[in-house]
Amino acid sequence: MTNPELRMSVYKEHVLDCKGSCEPIDWHTFKIHVWRVADGDWADAFMLAGKLAGGQMTMSQLQSWKPWHLSR
Repeated sequence: MTNPELRMSVYKEHVLDCKGSCEPIDWHTFKIHVWRVADGDWADAFMLAGKLAGGQMTMSQLQSWKPWHLSR
Protein backbone atom coordinates (compact mmCIF):
# COMPACT_ATOMS: atom_id res chain seq x y z
CA MET A 1 0.00 0.00 0.00
CA THR A 2 2.69 2.49 0.89
CA ASN A 3 6.33 3.20 1.39
CA PRO A 4 7.04 3.34 5.18
CA GLU A 5 9.87 5.86 4.71
CA LEU A 6 7.55 8.23 2.84
CA ARG A 7 4.89 7.91 5.52
CA MET A 8 7.39 8.66 8.29
CA SER A 9 8.88 11.62 6.44
CA VAL A 10 5.40 13.14 5.89
CA TYR A 11 4.68 12.71 9.61
CA LYS A 12 7.99 14.38 10.53
CA GLU A 13 7.13 17.31 8.24
CA HIS A 14 3.74 17.57 9.98
CA VAL A 15 5.48 17.76 13.37
CA LEU A 16 7.82 20.49 12.09
CA ASP A 17 4.91 22.37 10.53
CA CYS A 18 3.08 22.42 13.87
CA LYS A 19 6.07 23.71 15.81
CA GLY A 20 5.06 26.87 17.63
CA SER A 21 1.50 26.98 16.31
CA CYS A 22 -0.33 23.84 17.43
CA GLU A 23 0.12 20.42 18.99
CA PRO A 24 0.89 17.79 16.30
CA ILE A 25 -1.24 14.68 16.16
CA ASP A 26 0.35 11.51 17.49
CA TRP A 27 2.06 8.91 15.30
CA HIS A 28 -0.63 6.28 15.84
CA THR A 29 -3.43 8.62 14.69
CA PHE A 30 -1.39 9.63 11.65
CA LYS A 31 -0.43 6.10 10.68
CA ILE A 32 -3.73 4.31 11.34
CA HIS A 33 -6.28 7.00 10.54
CA VAL A 34 -4.89 9.85 8.46
CA TRP A 35 -2.64 7.83 6.12
CA ARG A 36 -5.37 5.26 5.50
CA VAL A 37 -8.02 7.88 4.69
CA ALA A 38 -5.55 9.72 2.41
CA ASP A 39 -4.88 6.38 0.70
CA GLY A 40 -1.14 6.97 0.76
CA ASP A 41 -1.29 10.37 -0.95
CA TRP A 42 1.34 12.41 0.89
CA ALA A 43 -0.20 15.83 0.12
CA ASP A 44 -3.66 14.80 1.34
CA ALA A 45 -2.16 13.19 4.45
CA PHE A 46 -0.18 16.33 5.26
CA MET A 47 -3.26 18.53 4.81
CA LEU A 48 -5.53 16.27 6.87
CA ALA A 49 -2.99 16.02 9.70
CA GLY A 50 -2.75 19.80 9.79
CA LYS A 51 -6.52 20.21 9.88
CA LEU A 52 -6.81 17.71 12.74
CA ALA A 53 -4.00 19.35 14.70
CA GLY A 54 -5.42 22.84 14.14
CA GLY A 55 -8.92 21.86 15.23
CA GLN A 56 -10.44 22.48 11.79
CA MET A 57 -11.49 18.83 11.44
CA THR A 58 -12.77 16.18 13.83
CA MET A 59 -12.05 12.46 13.70
CA SER A 60 -15.63 11.92 12.54
CA GLN A 61 -15.12 14.32 9.64
CA LEU A 62 -11.81 12.64 8.84
CA GLN A 63 -13.46 9.23 8.51
CA SER A 64 -15.97 10.58 5.96
CA TRP A 65 -13.44 12.68 4.01
CA LYS A 66 -13.01 11.95 0.29
CA PRO A 67 -10.58 13.55 -2.18
CA TRP A 68 -12.24 16.24 -4.28
CA HIS A 69 -11.93 14.23 -7.51
CA LEU A 70 -13.79 11.27 -5.96
CA SER A 71 -16.50 13.26 -4.21
CA ARG A 72 -18.12 14.71 -7.32
